[in-house]
Amino acid sequence: HDLRIPLTRLQQKLEQGQLAEAQSDTNAIMDIVGSLLRITELEEDGRTRILPLVNLQDVVAGVADAYRPIFEEGARNLITRNAARVEVRGDAQLLSQLLSNLLENVLYHTPAGSRAEVGVDATETGIALSVTDNGPGVPDIETDNIFARFHRVQTSRATTGHGLGLSLVKAIAAYHGADCEARNLMPGLVVTVHFPAGD
Repeated sequence: HDLRIPLTRLQQKLEQGQLAEAQSDTNAIMDIVGSLLRITELEEDGRTRILPLVNLQDVVAGVADAYRPIFEEGARNLITRNAARVEVRGDAQLLSQLLSNLLENVLYHTPAGSRAEVGVDATETGIALSVTDNGPGVPDIETDNIFARFHRVQTSRATTGHGLGLSLVKAIAAYHGADCEARNLMPGLVVTVHFPAGD
């Protein structure tokens, strides 16, 4: 269904000779297909090799530096909170993608003036990477569903996106032996990725 809509729009614009306008629909379709392929690759590949140790603080710092100006342009505030040096076994590029998707989710679903915090904490079982915002959150009934492919909370259907960003987060987390959890804060939402400790 989510692919059919942009495909139908693309077909209509091509039939009407609106080639320039069709480009945005082509880009949307490519984004969907690219995300689906990446999710499938991660799910099929699994963790077939020992991954290097990655300092999550470095990942957070790099992504936050890239996104902070975007947050500021939208009159939002992005802060980071790091524990002592924390390492996980992982792929730094994939972990950056995971955090980028979580921050994109905040940008899509919170109003101007909102605040987001990226936290890294050592826990009894490993490492927790969390993104917390003070936006509208999601209904409690939705917190278990938001990582499903193409799932979009009903109140967010007017925004851009195709419901694959958090699915990719879940796939990247699973690739690293981690799991994801979303919790409504009323107001706000916290998404936490629980990693096993690096060794």
